[in-house]
Amino acid sequence: MKTMSALRPGSRNSLNLLWLALAIALVAGAIFWNQASSLGALERTEQVTYAFSNDPADVVLFVSRTASTPKETRSMTIYGDGRVELSLNRWDPIGTYELKLTPPELSALIAIAAEHRLPEWDYESIGRRIGVQLERQQISEREHVRVIIALESYQRGTHQHRDFVRSFDFLQLTAVAEAAPQVTELIGLSILTEELLRLWGEAERGGDI
Repeated sequence: MKTMSALRPGSRNSLNLLWLALAIALVAGAIFWNQASSLGALERTEQVTYAFSNDPADVVLFVSRTASTPKETRSMTIYGDGRVELSLNRWDPIGTYELKLTPPELSALIAIAAEHRLPEWDYESIGRRIGVQLERQQISEREHVRVIIALESYQRGTHQHRDFVRSFDFLQLTAVAEAAPQVTELIGLSILTEELLRLWGEAERGGDI
């Protein structure tokens, strides 16, 4: 009741001002919503088409993450038939697991890379968008992520590739992705590393993927 005391019957000016403010807020909200909807629709119309090999001998995706604490490298190598090799500190047979993805699971992982434009990875472009200059750096003690993606074809707008392999490295992914959450490629890279750690967790627990 105390919050309504300012709108007593004689306060027409206050009431009119309140209605005017409410109307302005509604109009502004409608404009913002329309703009946001238009931007979302524009992004969704950027259709990506791609194809990858289903040959059991072909590597279609490789992701590794090196952490400084503890110092270890976890990686996943995915083949065209859905077979996944998980390795700890790479080529160490003691820390190796093997899993098998279903076709939908395999397609979903490849889609993460393709639909987040990882086949178009460009250090200068990403550097401009996050406001820093990126360089192709060597492996360091900091968090280090490496990705190799092999597709039979990839197309988004004017970007067209056939039978190509794209590989790149990125340092301090977690910190940079948090500082620049709008960069599409970093979103995809973060999701891939999360999937890597998820598969590792499932393998170590001996559960289902």
